[in-house]
Amino acid sequence: KGQLHPGEVKFLAGKELIYVVLVWAVFAVSIILRGDIVHLSTYMATRDLAKGYAKQFKTEWDERLEVLNDESVKEVIFAPLSVKPETIYYWDFERDGGLHIWLNEAAAAYYDKDSIRIE
Repeated sequence: KGQLHPGEVKFLAGKELIYVVLVWAVFAVSIILRGDIVHLSTYMATRDLAKGYAKQFKTEWDERLEVLNDESVKEVIFAPLSVKPETIYYWDFERDGGLHIWLNEAAAAYYDKDSIRIE
C-alpha cells in the first residue's frame, strides 16, 4: 500500500487535493492583490506568444542570419527590430556611435564582415 507500480498514476484526493488548491488560491490572490501580474515572466511569455511578438522576432532574426551568413555581403545594414519581446530580447546591433558598438564589431569579426550597423 502507498507504493506506485510502473504504469500507475496516483491522483490527488481528499486532504492532498485541498492543500494543493489552497496553495494555488493563495498564490493567485497574492498576485492579484500586488497588481504585478504584468511583470511575471509567465504572463510576459504568454503575451509575447499570443500577440505574435515572438514569431515576428524570430522571423526578423532569421532574415538577419541569412544576410550574416551570406559571404558576398561585407557591409551589413539592418533596420531596427520591429518588436522586442521582453522574454527573449537581449540586445540589438547599435547605430554608429552607440554605447555598445563593440557588439557590432564583435559580430562583424565573427561573421567575417567589414561592418554591421543599424540604420
